[in-house]
Amino acid sequence: MKWFFKAFVAAHVWLYHTTAGRLGSSMRGGKLLLLTTTGRKTGKARTVPVMYFEDGRGNPVVCASAAGAPSDPAWFTNLAANPAVTVELPGRVFAAQALVTAGEAREALWRTLTERYPGFIEYTKKTDRAFPMVVLKPSA
Repeated sequence: MKWFFKAFVAAHVWLYHTTAGRLGSSMRGGKLLLLTTTGRKTGKARTVPVMYFEDGRGNPVVCASAAGAPSDPAWFTNLAANPAVTVELPGRVFAAQALVTAGEAREALWRTLTERYPGFIEYTKKTDRAFPMVVLKPSA
């Protein structure tokens, strides 16, 4: 099954890249971006589609929910090791710094996410971990 998921992600990334985000930039009513991190072990670029919303300053915000898996997704552990990332939105690609939020800032972003996409609440029922909320701030 892992091979199927990898093939699906690769196809999704290809479609998004090929169409500059005209296809593959939404799913279940949510917006998707492509997030490229540097592999913490391999040093290779790793690109995945991730649902996002924008904070009050227009920065993309992503949640490392992994659909409620017991551990953080690989893309999160990669950006935790190296916060320099690349973000691709429809028609726009930019370098960014991944800022992992904490405390009230994290809680405020979590509330915004779950108000917009209540399905994320279901993921919390599958695990005891708090999902990291990450702001993707464009590099200067």
